[in-house]
Amino acid sequence: GAALLILVIGLGTATLYLRLGAPGYEDLGLERRVELSRQLAATRPTQSAAEANLPPAPAVEVEPNYQKLVEELRAATASRPDDPRGQNLLAEHEARLGNFKAAYQAKARYIELQNGDIEMDDLVDQAELMVIAAGGYVSPEAEELLRQALSVEGNNGRARYYVGILMGQIGRPDRGFQIWAEALREGPAGAPWIRAIEAQME
Repeated sequence: GAALLILVIGLGTATLYLRLGAPGYEDLGLERRVELSRQLAATRPTQSAAEANLPPAPAVEVEPNYQKLVEELRAATASRPDDPRGQNLLAEHEARLGNFKAAYQAKARYIELQNGDIEMDDLVDQAELMVIAAGGYVSPEAEELLRQALSVEGNNGRARYYVGILMGQIGRPDRGFQIWAEALREGPAGAPWIRAIEAQME
C-alpha cells in the first residue's frame, strides 16, 4: 500500500489542478464545468485503452534468483488456478517486478476465488494496481472497484485518495479537494494515504 501510493505520486499524472484560473483556460462557470466533467467522465478511456497508450515501461533490474522464484510461482499458479493463496502471492510479486497488469489480474482472480467473502482492502489493492498500470490514470473499471469499497467502508483512506485523484482528472478538483480534506481531518496522521494527500494537496 504505502510503496504503491508513493509510486502513484511519482507518476506525475495524478496531481489535482484547478482549471479555473489556470493559464490558457477560459473562465468557466460552475454549471458549465460540471457539465464538461460529466461528459469527460462518460467518455474517458477504458483501462485497456489507457494501458495501450502508455510507452513501454523501462526494464526492472531483478536479482536472478528472485526472478527464478517468481517464474516458479507463475508456473505453480498456472497449474493450480483455483488456489487463492497462490494468486495473492503472484499479485504481490508481479507488482514488485513492475508487472502491474499481471499483478492486478492475479488480484482479480484472488478476489473471484473468495466467492463473495471479500475484504474491501483487496478491492482497493486491485484498483491501485490498475491505476499504476495505467500510468496514474483512474479508469472506469478502477473507479467501480473504489466505489464498491467505499459503499461498504466509507472511510477507506486509500479509496478516498484515488477517488480524489479521479475527481481532478475529470475536471472536478473542487470535489477532490473536499474528499481529501475529509480524509485529512479523519486521519490517522502518518497513514500512507495521508502522506500522499499532503504531498499533493497544495
